Amino acid sequence: MTAPHPRVILQKEAEKTPENLSLFDRLRRKAAAANQRVLMPEFADARVMSAASFLARTGVARPVLVGDPGEVREAAERLGCSLEGIGIDDLSPEERRACAERLFERRRAKGLTMEGALSSMEDPLHRAAAMLRMGRGDGFVGGAVRSTADTVRAALAQVGAADGARTVFGAMLMECPHAAGGTRRLMFADAAVAPDPSPRALSETAAEAATFFAFLTGETPRIAFLSFSTKGSAEDESAKAMREAAELARKKHPGLAVDGELQGDAALVDHIAAQKGVTDFSAAGRANVLIFPDLNSGNIAYKLVQHLGGARAVGPALLGLAEPMCDLSRGCTDEDIVDAAAVVSLMAKE
Repeated sequence: MTAPHPRVILQKEAEKTPENLSLFDRLRRKAAAANQRVLMPEFADARVMSAASFLARTGVARPVLVGDPGEVREAAERLGCSLEGIGIDDLSPEERRACAERLFERRRAKGLTMEGALSSMEDPLHRAAAMLRMGRGDGFVGGAVRSTADTVRAALAQVGAADGARTVFGAMLMECPHAAGGTRRLMFADAAVAPDPSPRALSETAAEAATFFAFLTGETPRIAFLSFSTKGSAEDESAKAMREAAELARKKHPGLAVDGELQGDAALVDHIAAQKGVTDFSAAGRANVLIFPDLNSGNIAYKLVQHLGGARAVGPALLGLAEPMCDLSRGCTDEDIVDAAAVVSLMAKE
């Protein structure tokens, strides 16, 4: 049996120097300057309470625990955490009913009953998402104890898609310190939402993920549409779909470096790409935005890279929503929660 994953792994800021700052250290410092309120509904979990305490103590963000004040204080006492600098907020019964009525009107045509809408407002994920929409916070971080499906349902019900957005997806920001040639920063998409996206959805995911990657890292995005095939080495509907998605992305976004379909090694290692017949290395061989053919492959890949490759994985950030929201893996640490809060703080600032 392996050792348990540590819950509290946060380093003191005093131990950091400009020479050893990771990408996530830099994002925390930028987030501190943004000074955003981050709603955190899962206060009873020790990792969430630890992360909230760290956020308040270091000023990375202004944490707001969503729930009954008495229950929040009881949880803090049980977990041995100070609530100094931490906000507490929740919807009143009247506000819950108003939010339920709004949800009912929006979704009655899809079969939602008023009873169902009222029931949803008993869920802290829904209440926190509704508070985000109402302006009671600047960003939302949830999913430490709830499934991604629960978090996404709350997001779509209470916040909804951004104007003009046709795709909602999850983007994982990865920092891989043991990569060949030195530390590499990557974005994996979709790693959270759509089980079987169409080529059109994949092309839109790629463009949005590339913009987000550049925003967070400052690096030029290079997009690879991944497959078990490289440039027609195998003929299969999945490989054809990735080829089509790459072509759609190239046509719609000619300024982006795009290639596909590519196997993972051809996307990441230039001499392997060359050996497999690739001649254009604008993206192939050095890709940093990896677009997966389906949710199975994206989710499995990021967890393998994280737990076997020693990568930091933060997110998934839920892109395409009207408000900044970030999901968490239920296997997250308090440090992962802090960095997710930093990411949504920066999304809110924009």
